[in-house]
Amino acid sequence: MFDYFSKEGFVNNASWLIVYNYTYNEIELAKSKANENQRYLQKCNDHILTTTHEFVHFSHSVSTKFLYSYSWNLFRLLFKLIFTIKNCNSIREIDLSNYRERLVNFQEILTVSNGVRTIDIIEGCAVFSSFRTVYPELTHDDFVKYLETIHRNQGIYTNAYHFLTDSIDCLAFDFFSVICFLSLQYKTPSFAFVEIIKQLPKNIDKLSKLGNSIDKIRDKARTNSLVSCQASIDG
Repeated sequence: MFDYFSKEGFVNNASWLIVYNYTYNEIELAKSKANENQRYLQKCNDHILTTTHEFVHFSHSVSTKFLYSYSWNLFRLLFKLIFTIKNCNSIREIDLSNYRERLVNFQEILTVSNGVRTIDIIEGCAVFSSFRTVYPELTHDDFVKYLETIHRNQGIYTNAYHFLTDSIDCLAFDFFSVICFLSLQYKTPSFAFVEIIKQLPKNIDKLSKLGNSIDKIRDKARTNSLVSCQASIDG
């Protein structure tokens, strides 16, 4: 996302368009031969991971205060530039220095707090969420191994999760995506992320109990719903 393009794809954060670095025909070929060839199977897995990863970026862009504002402000700036270019005789007539100065403001995604940047939270959450979607049966230890194998020396994808792990160990697997989402509701997500985590160790038992209570309520509601549905069918 943003200026950090992966080899598989990215989200254009001004238009929210997901762009793949391969063609439709290429992925259809991989799908048709996935059972025959390990390379094609890996291509299919990469496609699913990429799609999920970029969809997380898209959903955050429309559901979090920071990224919605970031994307919308960038869109307005670029739209104004396009409109200016369209209505002038020559691009040389345009004072681009004003646009360059305003684009500097969009470097707020690089704001750092305790070694964690806002972009680390954004990208780290996308990697985490896509991993959990594709491999729902795996655990914290599996994800740490995945980061070490696939994203070694890529702090943009690992810094935020490791920072949380240092605080609450394997419970990071349960809380990471929620903390990222909450952090992105603030003007400076990197600062919010660190401050939320500072409060976690002394409140983790309360949060776990709350989570268990919510799970019980959900399970009870689901059971009641199934019973009602079956009664309607039988009636």
